[in-house]
Amino acid sequence: MEFLNGGKLVSRGKGGRPDPHVARTRTLIFISSGRLVMLEDRNRYELKTGDWLFLDSGTIRRCPEPYPLTLNYYWFHFSAISEEVPEKNGHARNPELVNAYCELLLAEVAAGADPESRSALFTLLCKALRRGAKPEPVSAVPYPVEACRNLIATHFPENLNTSELARRLGYHPDYLGELFRRCCGMTITDALNGKRIMHASELLARGMSIKEAAFASGFNDLGYFRRQFVRSHGILPSLYRKRVLSGYRNTE
Repeated sequence: MEFLNGGKLVSRGKGGRPDPHVARTRTLIFISSGRLVMLEDRNRYELKTGDWLFLDSGTIRRCPEPYPLTLNYYWFHFSAISEEVPEKNGHARNPELVNAYCELLLAEVAAGADPESRSALFTLLCKALRRGAKPEPVSAVPYPVEACRNLIATHFPENLNTSELARRLGYHPDYLGELFRRCCGMTITDALNGKRIMHASELLARGMSIKEAAFASGFNDLGYFRRQFVRSHGILPSLYRKRVLSGYRNTE
């Protein structure tokens, strides 16, 4: 197994890769913090802190949702396959150890270590992942649900609800709502609110006012926005904004 290159993405609420592209190399992704949605061919993966994902070469990949503010992940390109490569995806049993291996590997790359040393260290990283929890099975997502998710991800600031999404996709609202709930474990309204709150949180962290952030994220009722924000974060948006902005000033 030959290690090629790697890096660490720190989103700070910016970036994304919504356009499909064909992967030229095999890739290993490890989520240091936050959440990442990745599509590979017809499979969808929702990764959270401590999760890892192995992506094969020649597949079509894209990230349908903008990178959230808290997303940090490591990526490593490599060639060839060996028994040391972990299963398709899973959760690290010891995320701190995996993080340490990732940082050490990137430090070796920056220091100009020879290819054999880098490949050996990458093999140790793969072994650490193989000792993790059992991979979670990947289930196919029905087209109406995937199409609905994509509309929510890209058009959430608009005046969307279950009826409007069903109209755009050509399905009955009751059918689409029930199918979405069975596949995703939440209602379409919950998914919309979650996406809007995530976007509003990122805008607040950049210094936007509460009213502007709410309206820019698809909320047209400030009272409803505050209730949904507290439901998601456990604190008022004003306190969240104050804490995040204060934190940024202290770290720069």
